[in-house]
Amino acid sequence: MTSNTTEGPANASEVTQTVTLKRSVSTDDVTGVNTYGAWTTGSWDEVDSPAVAGYDTLDKAKVDSREGND
Repeated sequence: MTSNTTEGPANASEVTQTVTLKRSVSTDDVTGVNTYGAWTTGSWDEVDSPAVAGYDTLDKAKVDSREGND
């Protein structure tokens, strides 16, 4: 998840949080058919939107934390 500004000064903050999702796969030696397991879950933390001098309206005051695999 990356939270950044699309307008405003170039020094506006950016927050990047990486979430890795994995799942297993097994291959039948006779048929060659792949069987896939469930995806793991991941999460990221809540991030407050920073105040930027000269800009007084935020479309989101924060990005909520989230856990999931979708």
